[in-house]
Amino acid sequence: MSRTLIRTPLVASALVVGAGVFTAASAQTKPYVSIVAGGVLQSESGNEGALGPGFVTGEGTTIPSGTALPNAPVGWTTEFDTGVFIAGAAGLDFGFLRAEIEVGYSDVGVDTHTNVVAGGIALGAEDAAVLIPNSPALGADVATIVGDGRGQIDQLTAFGNLIYDFDFGEIWAPYIGGGAGLSVVDVEYAPSGVTIVDDEKAVFAYQLLAGVNFNVSDELDWTIGYRFRMSEDVEVDTVLFPGTLEVENRSSNFEIGLRYRF
Repeated sequence: MSRTLIRTPLVASALVVGAGVFTAASAQTKPYVSIVAGGVLQSESGNEGALGPGFVTGEGTTIPSGTALPNAPVGWTTEFDTGVFIAGAAGLDFGFLRAEIEVGYSDVGVDTHTNVVAGGIALGAEDAAVLIPNSPALGADVATIVGDGRGQIDQLTAFGNLIYDFDFGEIWAPYIGGGAGLSVVDVEYAPSGVTIVDDEKAVFAYQLLAGVNFNVSDELDWTIGYRFRMSEDVEVDTVLFPGTLEVENRSSNFEIGLRYRF
């Protein structure tokens, strides 16, 4: 028997098997949409940056007006209130693996700023005018002004996610996953109504996800979950004084949601 006659039924069998696998996979693949909402615990940010090349101080408590601190390092710590977020996704469910595109929005308010340092000098006890070039004394120290931490960090996010579902044959199923994408971060720091930062940047971001699906019907699940989000430091320009600042951006998000399969 020739090799051609031997290969022909083998190739035909492989095509039949391949077609069967593809048909089965296609039958299991279902498009879906989902929505989640929850709370955001934003980690404190160790903001670090530098004063502008021509920076000079205003009238401090112990630092005289006009003291030159060109390109001096500057930084402080920011703590945040509990925030909120919402996200929607569209994807494909392959039975055990899901691939999706997700768009979301979060809003977190500033609680307080502490530990302001410039040029290696702790400024908490200095008159707040020290941070305003050539300003006369304001009669309030830096720690008091920045302690009233107004402002917020808003984020518009877009992620591509891969999620693995563990199927134990129960009405509930845990999942884990991750994603990467882009976060447009709007930073506003305005302690005591004095705007220090009001700037927006787009940065690379990623997230890790875990949670549990609860099956309501063949089409509908509700979910509870957790996600850790982090982005590159957000480099923004300062307003009150010439300079730049890198803001750390990471959070723990707790969520509930619904997913509908078509």
